[in-house]
Amino acid sequence: AAVEQLTSQRDELGHEQDLAGELLGSIPQLLWTVDIESNRITYASPGTQAFCSEEMEAPIPCFFRIPGSERERVLTAWQQVIDGDSVQLEIPVSNEEEGDRWYRMAFYPTANRRGRVLRVHCLMEDITELHNDRERLEQMSTQDEVTGLANRTLWYDRLATSLAVARRNPGASVAVMVLDINQFKMYNDTLGHEVGDELLRKIAERLQKVLRDTDTLARLGGDEFGIVLPMVQDAEKAAERVAREVMSSLSAPFTFQGRELCLSSAIGIAVYPQHGEDSHSLASHADSAMYRAKWNSAPFLFFETEVDASASEHLQFSGQLHGALEREEFELHYQPMIDLSSGRICGAEALIRWKHPQQGLVLPKRFISVAEQLGMISPITDWVLDTALEHSKHWRVDGQPVAISINVSARSFQSPGLISGIRQALAKAGVDGSHLEVEITEDTLMSDLDLGASILEQLRELGVSIAIDDFGTGYSSLSYLKRLPINTLKIDQSFLQDMANDPRDAAIVRSIIELGHNLNCKVIAEGVEAQIVREQLKDLGCDLVQGFHISKPLPDAGFREWLSHSTH
Repeated sequence: AAVEQLTSQRDELGHEQDLAGELLGSIPQLLWTVDIESNRITYASPGTQAFCSEEMEAPIPCFFRIPGSERERVLTAWQQVIDGDSVQLEIPVSNEEEGDRWYRMAFYPTANRRGRVLRVHCLMEDITELHNDRERLEQMSTQDEVTGLANRTLWYDRLATSLAVARRNPGASVAVMVLDINQFKMYNDTLGHEVGDELLRKIAERLQKVLRDTDTLARLGGDEFGIVLPMVQDAEKAAERVAREVMSSLSAPFTFQGRELCLSSAIGIAVYPQHGEDSHSLASHADSAMYRAKWNSAPFLFFETEVDASASEHLQFSGQLHGALEREEFELHYQPMIDLSSGRICGAEALIRWKHPQQGLVLPKRFISVAEQLGMISPITDWVLDTALEHSKHWRVDGQPVAISINVSARSFQSPGLISGIRQALAKAGVDGSHLEVEITEDTLMSDLDLGASILEQLRELGVSIAIDDFGTGYSSLSYLKRLPINTLKIDQSFLQDMANDPRDAAIVRSIIELGHNLNCKVIAEGVEAQIVREQLKDLGCDLVQGFHISKPLPDAGFREWLSHSTH
């Protein structure tokens, strides 16, 4: 009976050992046990044997697959284990078939009662996917997804490091540069985000070529890039050289889908320690200088303490503009257009004004470019359309059917939503396109003539008239006129100011009138401020006039009153 019991227990034990072996062989981790006294591996799971093949050296079976740079770290960890500590570390291990993979290695010592370590149980787990995921997350936190450049976070970190090094090296300087790509948003809006992203990548490639390996180039967001030039002895000279090289690198057109896209940049520069001693101050001052360069159409400018105080005022102005539409701070004023042959009103130009809470009535030349930079110009254009057509509907009810003319900025003109916005505004007001005229400048039209021609053709199909504003002040070639469905040429007021006294101005005006009539276009002179100029324009055959001689721009109520009392 005793023999049978022992046999049964032996069988059960063997079965349990088989189960344990089966379990240990099925788990993905590699397991082995090292006897410290003999320095031999006394147990290795089947997975470990398969992984290490014949390289079962103690204490680490795959020791020679570990890169040489990591082996010292592993041996140091093993010594800690011999001293009785449990240790975990992550290491790369070479694999002939799959290349380097990452493993988490854990050592758990077993000691006797006196604390002497007798054996160590070792576990090794493949964490390659986890390691790669962590690297991707870390990369995402410091790298711009579109360009692969450093992002704002890493840029600030590199700037802080550069400043710390400069402080320890007397005479060393750091230059901080912020640059904005002037035409990017227009192309991104009109050609699509895929083209915009590819354009950003090509810009990044060109910028990297003008920088040293030790410099940092980052995309700070949108179309704004940042550069850090560390450890330079003459930071202003170095920054000016880089700024000129940046300008040169961006001067050649970028080609996409058969189109040539031309870009320029505005660059602001701040230098340590002259313009600031910490990352935030230098970045902020470079940003202010960049905005000043942008306003002044300068390629690059250095920070100037007194001058750049205006930059902070501009930022405040921009912030106030951002909510002006929601706060209903815009209003339209209307300036009548008079037919010179009959003296009757035949249209009105809608001119936007901003009722600024502190500065009073602000003219569009002060805020339209800012609105374009803020991405507000499309909703403002939609508001102008809706409001002007709604007002004109009231005038028709009063018995005064006056057509409306609105100005469209370059960015609005090339916006994909312009045509649909005009179509919706006409439908909402219950009028057809003949009640509306769109005014654009020559420069707007010529920035992309093919696109401009397509947009004008779509406007013509809606019945909307097209006027070229400030004619004669922009593009030098007139060959484009015969290609486009243009209805009106507007003579810029600069040609009218001395027309009565300067025969050359009179000759220019006469030529524009004759050109317009030969193209079957109406010609209107804007900025007429004197009766003598009005009479001279009539003698030259000009069709329409507008200006303070007729009436200053009036708000809706004032314009309706002017209409009711007008004898024109």
